Amino acid sequence: MNKANEANKVKVKGFFSTLFTLFTSFTFSLQAASTSSVAVDAPSAFSAAGSTVSLNGTSLLEVARSVGLGREEYVYAVHWGVLKVGHATLGSPDIVRHQDREAYHLVSTARSLSFFDAFYKVRDRNEAWLDAATFRSLGFLKNLREGRYRRDEEIEYNHATGRFKATIKKKKGQIVHEEGSMKPWAYDVLSALYWVRAQNLNVGDEISIDVNTRKDWPMVVKVLKREKVRTPAGDFQCLKVEPMMRDEGIFVQKGKSMHIWLTDDARKIPVLLKAEVFIGSVKAELQEIVYNDLSPSLDSSSGTPKME
Repeated sequence: MNKANEANKVKVKGFFSTLFTLFTSFTFSLQAASTSSVAVDAPSAFSAAGSTVSLNGTSLLEVARSVGLGREEYVYAVHWGVLKVGHATLGSPDIVRHQDREAYHLVSTARSLSFFDAFYKVRDRNEAWLDAATFRSLGFLKNLREGRYRRDEEIEYNHATGRFKATIKKKKGQIVHEEGSMKPWAYDVLSALYWVRAQNLNVGDEISIDVNTRKDWPMVVKVLKREKVRTPAGDFQCLKVEPMMRDEGIFVQKGKSMHIWLTDDARKIPVLLKAEVFIGSVKAELQEIVYNDLSPSLDSSSGTPKME
């Protein structure tokens, strides 16, 4: 392979790493909210009346239904400029048991199209488990397949002890175990996205939440303005938000940006994602919403979903 082709391959690898990392991990910058922002703290957003926990005054079951937990999957077309290069999904298809608790199962995937596989094949899958009764993060699983790059990582969160345990499979197959402390109410990156979607967002707000990816960092999202956007799935009135990008694993240069359009309603569906990178612009736009017909029954004593 000549130098020009090799350079192009490196650029494309950077593109896929950028897009699929920003989409499937939803990672953001290490920036604190400014004094003029409306900072929402995860513990203070929750309240309890008897055995029922609520988020911003709304029962967790209602919150879960509004953001599609246990029932919806979103399918996206991934574009690099005008070229369609892959598909991605984000959703919560079911309710399962994890750490002996009922949990919403969250899944995101990214897959390059077949015509591109010979050049740079991507098969990424992330999973997370969100406690249905408390809305706390229980665990996170990452399986990345990008060209020759392989990454397998699993993290379990123990909020009672304030500790996490991680298992990482390295490139050559060696297994590494890691344990450390975590902040109270820290979320994995997928659950954090659903937590943001569950908030009452208004233009001018700045949302901050602690995230743990084997180390703690604050995630910050700015709510910029209202806009109408058009996607293959339809036209939507949206809130345009700007997540602050982390530098680790993200190829966004100084002065570049990433924006996400969430529907301006209780569902807060991410219908469009755009990012500027060093080789141009990339986007993921909503193609369809897949609904799971299985609705969870209710545990009348707690107001939380109950598996059949």
